[in-house]
Amino acid sequence: MMALLGALTLPTLTAQAAGIFTDKFDTALNRRVIEWRGAPSPDGIVFSVIASQFKTSAGNATTDFRTQLSTFGDKVRFHGCSASRWEMNGQLYLPLKGQYRMAGLDERYGEYFIGQPSRQDLEWVAMNTRVNYRLCRLRATLSAEDLQGLRWVLQAAESG
Repeated sequence: MMALLGALTLPTLTAQAAGIFTDKFDTALNRRVIEWRGAPSPDGIVFSVIASQFKTSAGNATTDFRTQLSTFGDKVRFHGCSASRWEMNGQLYLPLKGQYRMAGLDERYGEYFIGQPSRQDLEWVAMNTRVNYRLCRLRATLSAEDLQGLRWVLQAAESG
């Protein structure tokens, strides 16, 4: 599967397409952080994927992945959701569990659905050309830019 992703080239600039790709070392946390943060969709949803690479106390290198769907606005869209359903190229994939968080400020709400998928889950998503997801009543589609950003994160994490 990585052979398919390996043919891609990483961006040379930090800002790409409508989102932002970063790859930096966080000295405070002593870990490499690779991130794609997409631009808001027409519905105001932002897709992000983060790979965090570090060495365990035993000296073994490990990579943790995290995805985030977020919104900010005057209405709550996916309050209390604990799982998302993903459909790739018309086929349902296993539900991905996650954690819901909300922050409010002056009648505006920031909502976050944070998942910790495996690399295998993310590779499966990255192989597809059309990816839809459902988060409670909210239904949306990942943009081509977000799929490309996901591929960049996977490729950069592989080289780490």
